[in-house]
Amino acid sequence: FNFVVMLGLFIARHKPGKIILREANTPSSTLRSTSFGWIYRFLYQWLYKYADCIICNSSQVKNELVALNVNSESIKIISNPVDVVSIRQQSQEKIELPSFENPKLPLLVSIGRLTKQKGFDRLVSWFDPVTMPSNLLIIGDGPEKDTLEALCKKKGLKGRVSFLGYQKNPFPFIAKARALLIASHWEGLPSIGLEALALGVKVIATSTSGGLTDLHGQVPANILIIAENEQAFIEEMKKISQKPDQTSSSKHLCCLPERFHLDQVVSEYRSAFGLARAPK
Repeated sequence: FNFVVMLGLFIARHKPGKIILREANTPSSTLRSTSFGWIYRFLYQWLYKYADCIICNSSQVKNELVALNVNSESIKIISNPVDVVSIRQQSQEKIELPSFENPKLPLLVSIGRLTKQKGFDRLVSWFDPVTMPSNLLIIGDGPEKDTLEALCKKKGLKGRVSFLGYQKNPFPFIAKARALLIASHWEGLPSIGLEALALGVKVIATSTSGGLTDLHGQVPANILIIAENEQAFIEEMKKISQKPDQTSSSKHLCCLPERFHLDQVVSEYRSAFGLARAPK
């Protein structure tokens, strides 16, 4: 989309007062999505140099742009905004969980579009019914739903894995879970992980889940787990499944650093746009 906008400006021979682009996903995922990677590399190098500011949501996205010879001085990292107050309020909504064969087992939740990027296929494959005494709730719709349901049936996960479909308010389900699972093959910065941290819920994510790695050292080590490989992810799920719930009341304390909170992010965007700070 950024390429189309920049090319459109060239065709129209129009130079705005300021050009600001936002790179929300890792450039490497963009390059992998096409067989014309060399063209995309050229467009990054050529078109992005005309931007006054390029906003990234994580250091990983920035580093990949710099590796493509995009000027680092024009890149600014601004995190995805999280409306902590609203999310915590919405998490109090009363809900009913789907029926599981054994509803007393620990609940794990994963949320997102049912597409290749989100890695639900490997998450289901990692969810062993023998060594993983827990229930898995997958929230979201997408083109891979039928394939994923067939995989669950093949692995004998009936009654242990439930597909709930899209939910306008997923936060009460996150609040009831022992952990939010993110098995993505690539991300820029998955907002659902930030929202779980705002609810004080443990997040287990793959090392390919983008900017969550930026939070190392900023949140408790037992709240955000970045699994370096498949086996590490499986082991973390096992730990939750095989131990009693020890989170107590601290589970619902916000663990999200201030720089992700809505007001702070809005202030940073206003600065990037060259606007005065909004009155309180």
